[in-house]
Amino acid sequence: MTLILGTVVTILLSVIAYFLKLLVQDIRDLKRDHMDLRELCIWLKAEQSNLRMYLEQGRRKASPPVPGNRFTAKPN
Repeated sequence: MTLILGTVVTILLSVIAYFLKLLVQDIRDLKRDHMDLRELCIWLKAEQSNLRMYLEQGRRKASPPVPGNRFTAKPN
């Protein structure tokens, strides 16, 4: 009876250890994915800022000059 009980406990502990190992691996993978997403988010924000500046420069070039403004008026 003791032998059977010991075998069952050993098998259950082995199964628990296996699932804990998988859980730890998944947590490590999630941390790695989180860092990748964080880096991608920072890169996307920087790219968005660059695109916004590019579009604003295009708007300034395309906007008509304000009369009486000597800095934007075109020379004859």
